[in-house]
Amino acid sequence: MLFGIISLILHIESSYQWCVTNQENVTYYTSKGEQIRWRADSLISGNGLEFTLIPNSTIMRYHPAFDQISAEETHFGTLIQTGAIRAYDIASSGAWTNQFAFLELDDKKNIYDIYYAVGSALQMDKTPQFYQKVVLTKSNAVIDCFDIEYINPDLWIVDCAEKNDNPPTQPMKNFIYFVEKTDSPDVVANKRQEVANHKQYKQVKGRKIQYHVYYKKGTAEENGVDRPQPPSPIRILLRGQQAFNSETGNTTVLDNDCSIDLLIRLDNGTLKDTSVLDKTKISEDTKQTVNFTLIDFKVQPNGDVYILDADWGIYLYKVTEEGQWVYVKTIQTLNQKAYGFDVVEMLNEDGYYELAIAVLYESNLLITVASVQKNGYNLPFKASFPVTVSFSDKYVVVVHQQRLYLYNIFMPFLLHSEILISSTILVNPYAPDVIVVSNTLTRRYELSDGYLASENSVQIEKSTITLYGTDGTKTCSCKINYQVLPVDDTNIYELGHDPFPNMITYPAEPFLLQDLASGPNLKYITPDVSQDHVEVLVHFLWELELRNVTFFDAKDVAYADILVDPHHHNNNKYYLFLQHKNKTVVIWDCQSYSFRDNHSNCEKQDQFDLPVQLSRTNSQFDWKTFEQEVVTFQFQVNDYEILFYSSYDGDHQKIGNITYEASPEFKITSFTALKQNIYVVQYAQKEVDVIFAVNPTLIKYSIYSNLIDEYETGCSWTPKRVFGNSFTNSEFIFILTDDCVIMGELRTHFVLITVIPIETDAEVEVAVGQKTFYIISKGKKDSIKEYNYENLNDIYPMKSLPLYGRFALQSPLTIDYVFETGFLFVRALDTIEKETVILIYESNILYRNSLHKVLKTHELIPDGQLLETAASGQDQMFVYFNDLKTQRVVVFLKDSLMELIPTKLSDAYTTSLKTAVSISNTLSNSSTSVIYPVKFINTQSIVRINTTLLAKTTFHFDSTSNTQYLNFTNDGLYFGHVTKFKIICKQCDGKLISIINPLTQSSEGTQFANYEIITGATFKDTVVYLADPKSLIFQNSDDDTVKFVHKIEPGTHCTQLSTYNEYVFVTCINNADTLVYIANCDISKSTCTPIQSDSPNIGKFNIVSKILYSNSYLYILDADPDHPLSNKGVLHVYQLTLDQKWSVKNEKVFDEKYFSLPSINDYYITDFDVVQFQQGNTFYQKIMIQTAIGSNYFVQMYNDGGLLKDNHKQIYNLAQFLNKDYAIKDNTNFFQIRTYKSVTNSNTLDVTVIVTTNNVAQYAITFSFDISDPLNKGSPIKDTIVPFLLNQYGTMQTLNKLVIGLKHAAVPYYNSSHLMISMYQLPELTGLGADTKAKMLTITGAEIVKHIASNTQFALVIQKPSNQIEPSCYTNIEEDSKTNNYVVKKYTIHDVPKIKIVSGDKVLSQIVELQIENDYSSALGAFEIINNNTPPPPPDDDNSGSSLLWLWILLGIIGGIAILGGAFFVYIKFFKKTTNVSSSAKVSLMNQQ
Repeated sequence: MLFGIISLILHIESSYQWCVTNQENVTYYTSKGEQIRWRADSLISGNGLEFTLIPNSTIMRYHPAFDQISAEETHFGTLIQTGAIRAYDIASSGAWTNQFAFLELDDKKNIYDIYYAVGSALQMDKTPQFYQKVVLTKSNAVIDCFDIEYINPDLWIVDCAEKNDNPPTQPMKNFIYFVEKTDSPDVVANKRQEVANHKQYKQVKGRKIQYHVYYKKGTAEENGVDRPQPPSPIRILLRGQQAFNSETGNTTVLDNDCSIDLLIRLDNGTLKDTSVLDKTKISEDTKQTVNFTLIDFKVQPNGDVYILDADWGIYLYKVTEEGQWVYVKTIQTLNQKAYGFDVVEMLNEDGYYELAIAVLYESNLLITVASVQKNGYNLPFKASFPVTVSFSDKYVVVVHQQRLYLYNIFMPFLLHSEILISSTILVNPYAPDVIVVSNTLTRRYELSDGYLASENSVQIEKSTITLYGTDGTKTCSCKINYQVLPVDDTNIYELGHDPFPNMITYPAEPFLLQDLASGPNLKYITPDVSQDHVEVLVHFLWELELRNVTFFDAKDVAYADILVDPHHHNNNKYYLFLQHKNKTVVIWDCQSYSFRDNHSNCEKQDQFDLPVQLSRTNSQFDWKTFEQEVVTFQFQVNDYEILFYSSYDGDHQKIGNITYEASPEFKITSFTALKQNIYVVQYAQKEVDVIFAVNPTLIKYSIYSNLIDEYETGCSWTPKRVFGNSFTNSEFIFILTDDCVIMGELRTHFVLITVIPIETDAEVEVAVGQKTFYIISKGKKDSIKEYNYENLNDIYPMKSLPLYGRFALQSPLTIDYVFETGFLFVRALDTIEKETVILIYESNILYRNSLHKVLKTHELIPDGQLLETAASGQDQMFVYFNDLKTQRVVVFLKDSLMELIPTKLSDAYTTSLKTAVSISNTLSNSSTSVIYPVKFINTQSIVRINTTLLAKTTFHFDSTSNTQYLNFTNDGLYFGHVTKFKIICKQCDGKLISIINPLTQSSEGTQFANYEIITGATFKDTVVYLADPKSLIFQNSDDDTVKFVHKIEPGTHCTQLSTYNEYVFVTCINNADTLVYIANCDISKSTCTPIQSDSPNIGKFNIVSKILYSNSYLYILDADPDHPLSNKGVLHVYQLTLDQKWSVKNEKVFDEKYFSLPSINDYYITDFDVVQFQQGNTFYQKIMIQTAIGSNYFVQMYNDGGLLKDNHKQIYNLAQFLNKDYAIKDNTNFFQIRTYKSVTNSNTLDVTVIVTTNNVAQYAITFSFDISDPLNKGSPIKDTIVPFLLNQYGTMQTLNKLVIGLKHAAVPYYNSSHLMISMYQLPELTGLGADTKAKMLTITGAEIVKHIASNTQFALVIQKPSNQIEPSCYTNIEEDSKTNNYVVKKYTIHDVPKIKIVSGDKVLSQIVELQIENDYSSALGAFEIINNNTPPPPPDDDNSGSSLLWLWILLGIIGGIAILGGAFFVYIKFFKKTTNVSSSAKVSLMNQQ
């Protein structure tokens, strides 16, 4: 039995992508002294591209993905043949220490040597120098050595075998050599240890060993904490005989009886042969008989052993302290021969390990992370043995026949390929780093995605260079305009590109602001709205109103912090932690209603007193998410103790503590909590304690002077504080000392990475982001330096952030940093304006753009006086400010948003308007403008009321006890998509007067709760539904209940449904085949009779998305309705005979081959429909096929004496046609094509279809076909018009589920949280299309619910019940809480809202206020209802209905332009009504300029 099987969906990418130019022209304004790097694929992307810069530039260089990082080094002496190579690494992490050794063989003298290099761990970018060697064996020894490993920096073990002769006649003797740097061959020979030859091989071609030391887990294992324990090491040596280099196995015929020897190294240094893993042991463990074809094995830091078998997958074993193999599970690989693999543990952003596995097969490479397929690649070669696969950070390196292939596991194609100087290669699993050793020299390479780099050492004028990328067949290019400016240049420079979308659906969500210009502290305004008719708003920051919050006085706040959910569960929720000077703490739980809201509703989470006053160095505030949301905080209560508290649901309690001996040398200087670890600094002790766990046992690991001194950093080990990122990359720590910042990594043990000197006695803070970190220093000179640490072997200073000689850091040094986004907030003095400001910097961008905003306080806060700030968040950041006078919470966006609001939008479907924005700043006198045209699509989602006309409208009713309905016919009274009508009046309590919306739920559907209904169709005068797995459910036509259920016998589950007269057609899955099930159903008798077939299995299809029977033809569409671009579609057509049995014949297949399309084409079918026309005595079938990209494929068929013939086909570019006068976006997909009307006029066939799209309108298209001679000329298109369109509902997406029936169309729309069924009343075609303007239709009614589980797996049917005049819509989009099925409900279609009056004899004549709304806007108006038997009361001076009516008339006259211009507009986002958010250009926060 196989355990722990990874569920693999083999999704191998094509691994080939032609080069694509992503940006044709870019402009970079850099500054002197900054080092900047750009990913080349941001400009040009593709598979294995070769890049060139022309002309050659001294200011910019392209670094390929596999790039030599430093000068090559030649070896000491002359080498003949290089062999196995090893790095000395840290066992707990795999991190290299920059010490290397390899075996060298003089095959003429048969002498083995060990060459080694010792480098500094702080110089990982230097090529190793193999200047030293140890002679291992004497001349002409009959011995083979296979592999080498480190035990410690001065001791190696070498795996060798001694033969009795050449060729050997007896089993060889296996020896393990223990070699020190000072040993001679005689000494080595005396120290070697013979180990068993279990297989009695006489000789082998190769072998692999791996030595590993790990610690037995103690108490922490039971608590899931894998951390260093008191020394109880297990020292293992594994020696494996691989299948391709044994005595009997070779690269073509593999040995299937391999083994791995397990040896334990004892305390005295000798090896004990304890057990063997072979096929007998594996068969016993897996409970099945297997061979053992060993390809490779890897030991993980925790001692887990992963073993790759060529045929049986990956075995996971553990090793006991006594040296026994313990089977854990088998990880199943593909059903193909495996050629190589690698296994590493990757840290995710939450600081937890995820197992990553790369497996190489003959033709592909598969990557899984945490048992989920991450990527797959088709290989550019056929694999053969030997081949190596190695992880290196986020990269995978494959070496085959001395050629390297490089992949990034997050990218779908090959990055780089290159012939190496040797096959002796060493890949760093810890950092993107590769070492290659030949018999003469060594080279060191860095791995990357390929980047452009410039150090900008000199100032240069603007120049242009061109980057070319080629895949060998196609060449792409990008022009780079580049200028290096002085560091004090604050002018604004235009970037020369269009930042606006060329087409915008209005109303629209704000979109990400592209860089409009280069310069600091940019401000955006619309130059002249009245002239340009487009207001440009940029949202970056705004102040929040905190509701229900009672602040302490600003001057009494001693400490503040703010915390946003770090797990992305709710980015609108945050906690505000405030402490009063009297030590009282209040935690406020606040939440904005939606993203970009301008207020937060808060409630008091907790209030309590603490024994100490908190500060940035003695406390920390976290949010841990378990089953509930628990706020945790830690604080230092005295010099020797740290307390841990939690707060949940208004209750707080102590959950733990760390206590030291009350002695001066153990005094706590500071502490820092980073994810699971707490770092406690003891300056006097010169120690940093890492606390991995507190309960039930404190687990500690110490970073002390001896450990640091080994690295010879040149820094004093005087730890003062630890910095890191508590959101991501928390394993990296930055230790501040008196004269350095020491960067290291700690997973289970500390690894020093680099040191950065700092000014002694300066105030220093470190802010750590995801890719860069800042060192902020206030001393003799103010500085904010940013460093990039993406490549741990190449950490470099990017820039000193700009202060422009104007801003000076204030003391105490006050910063706040948003770990999630990289925004830095720094308190500074504006030396010109003489006021305190907050400088906001953005990380990892160009120097000139890095000063994002300067916030003014309009007062001088002197040094020594605290200014409290606190910031946290992801896409939106919440920041608390307190200047001791005022407290504010402000929202900053990670990515600024731009909003384009047309102030004069016509009623036409599209309007082109000039859009302009002016850009300036307060640090210079320069400014620039950006002006480009934008086409606006008017979706009519801003509703309007003609208040003047409505105010003159009266509705009369009778004074009777009978219920009356007054039809609110829309004769120009209101405009736009109205999804809800509301009324307000004196008697509008819902009892006497109410309004019925045009689409009204009129059944509960409780009888359908036990069925999982996936689709439906009309049947006679009722509806039939298909339920999963395979049932037909018929509905009563008069009471909306279940009439009867018919079970489908064949197949495992059924997928699609269609009806024709008394027949029901269903497609079902039968093993790998698709079967067709046909039944004759009688609704009156509640029975269905299956019609049998000798061949019900009609074929093999990927996904049947539609079945249709029409005019004796059966149509089956093989296409994916939810992912139309995943595969090309195929339409199958059959002649179907329906009698006592059914049968099909004369299959026609309409695929890309039928239309003779090139290999690259758009034949991604989404739908089809068929119309029949007659010419003479012949009936023709006109098949209309719709594709996702916007092409229509037409086929004409007819029956010729029992033969099915097709005699005409045509391709029509519908997208191109619609884009002329209407709108098609770059990302528009076409979904359905459904016939609305078909009319034959003499020699013309006019077919009006409705074609749905995902993000623009649903277009009615009338195709006029020439049918004058269909037999000889076919039926070509002679004209195309758009008579009307169903306007899109705002920015919501259309679902692939249109239904047409009874002069109505039901269109489902959806967004990230909701699904809406919208109803359109379709027009008569008479008179439409006579002019060039299509009639725009808006929604007449809608029903909104939260999302259902699957895109199109629900029923949607329009039918008229037998007991009512109006049609109804039947759909199951609401979930039943008990069964979790989606129940079918009926929604009556009224077309117009109805005013319902109950007991008219009790209803007075009165003014009624009408409110119409949708999810984007609302509008108000008023009208009068009059009781025919009771005239309106006379006017009243205080509150007259007449006065109110005239008020609405006046509003209509005065405010008509404003309403038409869109000013009467309340923006509502995703079904949540919110007030408009002010743009940053208009925000009054601190009177920003």
